[in-house]
Amino acid sequence: MNLLSLLKKSYQKGLFGTVRFVFQRFILQRWQLVWLERSLAMPMPARIIWSGEHMRLSASTLTVLSRHFPRHITVAEDFLSNGLHGYAAVDEQGDAIAFAWVADGDYYDPHLYHCWLRVPTDAVYLVYGEVAKKLRGSGLALLLHYVFADCHQRGYQRAQAVVDLSNLRSLTFCLGIGFHETGLMQQVYCLAHHFYFSRRQPYQGQRFAHLIKPTRKRALSACAAVDDSGAPYQ
Repeated sequence: MNLLSLLKKSYQKGLFGTVRFVFQRFILQRWQLVWLERSLAMPMPARIIWSGEHMRLSASTLTVLSRHFPRHITVAEDFLSNGLHGYAAVDEQGDAIAFAWVADGDYYDPHLYHCWLRVPTDAVYLVYGEVAKKLRGSGLALLLHYVFADCHQRGYQRAQAVVDLSNLRSLTFCLGIGFHETGLMQQVYCLAHHFYFSRRQPYQGQRFAHLIKPTRKRALSACAAVDDSGAPYQ
């Protein structure tokens, strides 16, 4: 952030707002992460399944990210070197329009939160995903149907993820494709951009269920019924 932008924000926020902004930006940052979970056997609502080509990412196929996600290639190489599983949805030109990364079991985040994100032994952790700008209205649901099916075939039963509470758009998206709250919040703190620490806090009830639209709730109820019946997820 340059000096001009900082002065503009200071003018808009006033004295108290400026002090709080500087404290949160440069002294102590905090992320409130909501833990979410989804059964891998639960099908995705049919209208949001991508009908195009899917692929697994490897060192030899990362070039598919070049058009829409060139800045991600270096991170993708790091993910692969640490044993993560990468997936992409590919358009007719062979360019990735969405990607997602999954870890088998516990994951240490070296890029943002700098802490362990621990999951049950039968769960995968959804590390990160992104969609090309032209398709962001559709969300990662274009790809996650394939990701969840692959993880289920590899013997896992559920997927877990964390979402920053300040990112209501991502939280709404995850709840809308069948994730539900686990009743855990993970508080992550960063002191002076160098020292990180975190703690988990349990809470009661489903605090964010109101974010799901009634029509989506009905669709998810139908999907959950398929999951409960034991029908295979294909």
